[in-house]
Amino acid sequence: MFLQWPGREAVLRVPIEGQDREAEETLAEAAEILSLLNAAHRAVQQGGRGAERLPPAARGRTPGTCHPHRAGRHLRSAGRDFRLRQCRPRGGRAARVSLAPMTPAAPPSFAQAVTERTRRLQTRLCVGLDPRSGTYRDAAHLRSHTLDVLEATAPYAACVKPQLAFFEALGLPGFTLLEEVCAAARTLGLPVILDGKRGDIGSTAEAYAQGWLSGPHAGDALTVNPFLGFETLTPFVGAARANGGAIFVLVKTSNPDQADLQGSGISERVAAEVARLGETEGGEYASVGAVVGATHPADLGHFRALMPRALLLLPGLGAQGATPDDLAAAFHPGGTGALASASRAVQYALGLDVTASREAARRLRDGLNGALR
Repeated sequence: MFLQWPGREAVLRVPIEGQDREAEETLAEAAEILSLLNAAHRAVQQGGRGAERLPPAARGRTPGTCHPHRAGRHLRSAGRDFRLRQCRPRGGRAARVSLAPMTPAAPPSFAQAVTERTRRLQTRLCVGLDPRSGTYRDAAHLRSHTLDVLEATAPYAACVKPQLAFFEALGLPGFTLLEEVCAAARTLGLPVILDGKRGDIGSTAEAYAQGWLSGPHAGDALTVNPFLGFETLTPFVGAARANGGAIFVLVKTSNPDQADLQGSGISERVAAEVARLGETEGGEYASVGAVVGATHPADLGHFRALMPRALLLLPGLGAQGATPDDLAAAFHPGGTGALASASRAVQYALGLDVTASREAARRLRDGLNGALR
């Protein structure tokens, strides 16, 4: 696509092959730019002024070349980004400006975003939000306290983990609050893990994956139950990859009676599947992570070795008895690769005292950092 100045007015030349609807739409959007370019051209012709009205990338200064500091800049029109490049032929005659839709840079994946935040803020803490309705005066009190805790603890958190059960228990207002929590977390730069432990077969699994990894109240990641069979993970893996998200597969959970179904090598079989699913992905960490309870400190190094490219979610810090000093084996050198989750120990550190929640998050962050030194 080219915009040409033949000396008087700008004209637009766009080669369109067949009935290319996208090209036609681009043509219509690009036409909006013509008035700006024409006005600037006329101003320049009338006294050499007005170049400042041009889009920054279109202000070439060297005849026959593109200004090295201006070329490649972009202009936004009708909600789309365009890259412009202006070359002025020798002798100051007609100028030609190329205009092409820009492909926006892909946002970072969940694994990239949470790992970058871990390194930048030096925090491995995942703050869990479990709003318990019986603790508050009314729904408005529950909402304000939950959002206040989120905002107060954000500087010390690598990510946030709303527990879906507590939001679901509130009915429709709970889903509304969940959307608020997710929106607030993203405003604060916090990746969101939805702790739903979803799992089912066929189209039901597909619906869960669509709703919780791509819907209006979707998270960036979702905890997933594999115990209906490994094939049931497929829709969740697909949705996570398609949306730059992640899943955390239950491998060895934090509750004491997990051994009833996860013992006798079962956890190791699930870990092998997690590793297999992630081995074809690029990047430092895969989109398929694992839940390994922080309450099993003697096993953390074992599962870290079985799933070298999986992010590990470590629930059980605080109220369930795990301490930061128990968790060092779950991390890679440099302190990446795992997220230690604390919910009650943060949100209700001292009743409903938000300052106490903030201080609890700070202490846990510092404790985790200390354990890794």
